[in-house]
Amino acid sequence: LSSTSTASSAATATEAPAATEAPAATTAAPSTETTTAPSTTEAPAATPAATTPTSETNSTTSVVQAPIAC
Repeated sequence: LSSTSTASSAATATEAPAATEAPAATTAAPSTETTTAPSTTEAPAATPAATTPTSETNSTTSVVQAPIAC
């Protein structure tokens, strides 16, 4: 039984390094928040950009009509 207890202690020691990975996850959290901030800035920029795709859609339609005319 004593030998089994020793094996359990060894397993516990292995879990200790796993705790080191936990702080790493905490560091990733702030990184996510930083990414959210730029995303907010890009959102308004996407609104003016939405007008540009409209023009591109018209140009694309013209290109599609050209082959049909041929």
